Amino acid sequence: MAASKTKFDAYTRRARYLPMLIVLAPCSLLSTVLAAKFSLAIGVLIGPLMALGLPYWLSQVGRDQGKRKEADLFKLWGGKPTTVKLRHRDQTINVHTKTRYHTAGQRLLPTLQFPAANDEAADPRAADAIYEAFGDLLRDRTRDARKFPLVFEELTNYGFRRNLWGWKSFAVALSATVLLLLGGLLVLAFRTGTAPTLPLIAAIVLDAGLLGFWLISINPSWVRIAADAYAERLLESSSHFLQGS
Repeated sequence: MAASKTKFDAYTRRARYLPMLIVLAPCSLLSTVLAAKFSLAIGVLIGPLMALGLPYWLSQVGRDQGKRKEADLFKLWGGKPTTVKLRHRDQTINVHTKTRYHTAGQRLLPTLQFPAANDEAADPRAADAIYEAFGDLLRDRTRDARKFPLVFEELTNYGFRRNLWGWKSFAVALSATVLLLLGGLLVLAFRTGTAPTLPLIAAIVLDAGLLGFWLISINPSWVRIAADAYAERLLESSSHFLQGS
């Protein structure tokens, strides 16, 4: 029981499993429309899949897909958000706050020399390596969700959005395919002189909305909002470790 709870914790449910449910929502809409004829077959199929650990398997697939796209996001953004925000040339946080973070980093990583602005300009890659080491340290020290609830909340939000972005191409194709199938059923109903059922009409409307959501809302800018929020909470946590030092 304890192992199962660990495997399917809050982060897994919200950042990995929930995106997969959204991705597969068109399939649920289609199955609802066909439920009158195939409800028994659907139950026979779904029961064993759930018993074999379908939710956990989906969570792992969702994570892998998001991680594959993460490197592309970092490249587009110019680096990991924590690294970007620690750069002297970055203007997204107050200069005095940035100085406080650099001071914290220097105290927590005494073997490294945090670069001044001119040092960073002379060797940006070396500076980024130090900033990334500081970010890695903070990530490692803030894994306890009970002690760092704000960090955990933003990490979960970022994981959710990143994994949705990772599945965008597949989700668009799936939603479009299901919409075509539902449209075919609607045309068939009219051709046979049968009034379209309410579930069919509702499914078409909902799937069209899902397709629009994927095409318009899911983009790198949407993911970056959560990534920046997570980076800010992570950097803010450095003050906790200074108090304890």
